[in-house]
Amino acid sequence: MTQALPQATGRLLVATDGVVARVLVDGRPKAESPATLDGVPIGTHTVELEAEGFTRWRGDVTVREGKPTYLDVSLRKVHR
Repeated sequence: MTQALPQATGRLLVATDGVVARVLVDGRPKAESPATLDGVPIGTHTVELEAEGFTRWRGDVTVREGKPTYLDVSLRKVHR
């Protein structure tokens, strides 16, 4: 009987210039920024950042094994 190897993971560090934002990875809520997300599967993921009064940010981020991935975003205020 063969067992599947565990999936390789990495670390994603998210900063939003002092704004507390909700962090979603591949559409799933994960944390609030600033955040250190351990155990993120290696590969490319869609990351979204949401904060009231700010424009939502969305982008693709590649997480690598054995090396932290840094995401530092300055969210823009919504002008009304």
